[in-house]
Amino acid sequence: MIFHSRRSALLISLGAITALAAIACGSDNPPVTIPTQAPAPTSAPEAAATPIPVTEVPPTAPPAATAAPVPDATAAPSLTSPPSTGDAADQVSLSSENFDGLVEEVGVGTKPAIALDQDGNPNIAFMFESQDGFVKASERVDGVWIESLITEGYFYGPLDIDINPDGAAVVAWHDHQAAQFAPNLGHVEIAVKTPGGWARRTLQNQGHDGWDTRLIIDDDGVKHIGAIDPKEFDGDGVEYYRVEPGGDIIIDQVGSGNLTYKFAVSIAIDSAGIPYLTYYDQDTNDLILAIRDGSNWILETVDAEGDAGQFAELVIDGDDRIHISYVTQIGPDAATVKYATRLVSANEWEMRDVDALTQIFYGFEGAREITAIDVDSEGNPWIVYTDESIMKLAVWEGSAWQIDSVSIATDRGVAFGQLVTMELDADDVPHIATFEVTDVGPLNGNILYFRGTAR
Repeated sequence: MIFHSRRSALLISLGAITALAAIACGSDNPPVTIPTQAPAPTSAPEAAATPIPVTEVPPTAPPAATAAPVPDATAAPSLTSPPSTGDAADQVSLSSENFDGLVEEVGVGTKPAIALDQDGNPNIAFMFESQDGFVKASERVDGVWIESLITEGYFYGPLDIDINPDGAAVVAWHDHQAAQFAPNLGHVEIAVKTPGGWARRTLQNQGHDGWDTRLIIDDDGVKHIGAIDPKEFDGDGVEYYRVEPGGDIIIDQVGSGNLTYKFAVSIAIDSAGIPYLTYYDQDTNDLILAIRDGSNWILETVDAEGDAGQFAELVIDGDDRIHISYVTQIGPDAATVKYATRLVSANEWEMRDVDALTQIFYGFEGAREITAIDVDSEGNPWIVYTDESIMKLAVWEGSAWQIDSVSIATDRGVAFGQLVTMELDADDVPHIATFEVTDVGPLNGNILYFRGTAR
């Protein structure tokens, strides 16, 4: 089933669409030298949070601003629906049985993340990447999206959102901390929604870190955050933040070595509260799983076949089974979507091909999250994935993938921003957020929400 906007989309030539999608998260200023981060974990006392009043506003376009420099985009092939790939026994035809046709425009911005509260209501955080940017959140209550401004400033994504055990939404993102780039500024910032507004806190660390911030909150209210201190700013790669309910912070360098921020990091927690991180090792072109053992990190290669591990997302289900979605690059703008799984206690990985994407457009510097994964009540993985041209959903049905075409960019008249996020509710209904590109200089778009149906 193909979904269409409830209002007319801004029509842009395909050449312009390619340029817009190419800066979905542009690289920042040229690399600079900064002090090397200490490898040992550090701790810090809780800082006083600053409440920011909640302002309910209608979705409107942000003021024009000057975006940070990004590399020049190169032309990509015309937008087409990518073919299926992988073992024929694992492939079936496209259908639309997973979706009931609900799609809504949530607001104006880019790089959304979605989380469901205890009542199953979707909460979507999103941002505007500019020196005059913002971070916002929108909650769907009784069919109406209620938007609030969290903060304004100079930010980059992707950001993330999760729900505290007490029901409060928590958002995490990378804050430059200055209108002009500064090598020793730039950190993870989190905000917790309170009755009086959003209470913000900076997780201070050395260097210009906290890129591609990923957040998960455990049942005890501990916030676990994965991020990247990028090599573009002489950083040490993947980092882990643990924020206790009382406010104490532990910060680890995972041991990945220098990495760029553009290929995604993901985080999950097992039943024992142990954090796991995935990332793409661009030196070996492998998918890596990092497991925290006390204060140390154990690094394990998941997939070393070809150029594997980009844009990975990780979940661990209630039976302590690890599930990872990711891609293996197979061409200049093409990749095979893949899935890897094993029990926490096991050693051998099971891997399956899912499908293909042909309009990823690798020819720019920028962070994206083009796969997302969750697990239903029967332990089956659901993987949503997107490039510039199409967004699909694949559901494992025991012996084959059931694949749905959720939306096609050309039918909407604009390109997708190559970022997607998904969560299943208690009834195995998928809730998906993505964005489409409508403007450039700086990048802007429409935040889209899709809700499917239970199988």
